[in-house]
Amino acid sequence: MNQDLRIPFEHLGRTGIAKFIYRQNSGSAGSGLETIPGINFAFDLDLCMLYPTLYATVDEYEGTGIRCSMAWLQLIISRHWMRGEEHPRTGVGVDMADDFKKLGVPFYSYGSNPSLYDCPCYNLSDSEEKLEFIAETYLVTHPGRWNNNTVSFLAGARWGYEEYDINKTRNVNILPIEALSGAAWNKHVSLLREQFATWKYGEYTERKMSDSSHPSPSPPKSSMKQ
Repeated sequence: MNQDLRIPFEHLGRTGIAKFIYRQNSGSAGSGLETIPGINFAFDLDLCMLYPTLYATVDEYEGTGIRCSMAWLQLIISRHWMRGEEHPRTGVGVDMADDFKKLGVPFYSYGSNPSLYDCPCYNLSDSEEKLEFIAETYLVTHPGRWNNNTVSFLAGARWGYEEYDINKTRNVNILPIEALSGAAWNKHVSLLREQFATWKYGEYTERKMSDSSHPSPSPPKSSMKQ
């Protein structure tokens, strides 16, 4: 399962590409999971190869200097089918490092032309029959004087997986990656304002853009491993 998604964006008067490289996990060494202390006692690390990974980057961006200041913000939408319950429980949360959470920083990563890497796996608990794990990964503006200190949508993609056990064997269905519009971002602005109230968030308003400088997002390119 190999899928690449390239989404054009404009930031501070310059154009670029948000590139999403979507792969099936090649193993704990390649994904770096083996570096997490004690994780090999939590589950068989070879199981990580059932799950997806995402590497998101800023590509072909024409900007320089402070125009390159951006961030990645990721939300997780999860649906949990609990044992003995008819309907799933749904949750939405911002995905970030523990230290970022303590500091009240909503970003997964940020900096000059930042990148993001994620390799979720084995999140199904013993009390659950099934888990649907959906990530919405957004390239956003980094707040500064150049944008009135506002976090705003630039590009985004949705991806994830479903996991469940059959006869004590883990099964994983990797879901395809797809581009997200600013309308998807707008659905989360109220949550961000509530949970990270010290930051300012902008709602996306569609603008008329020229076809030459703002082509449509290219569809994912897929190839199956043999």
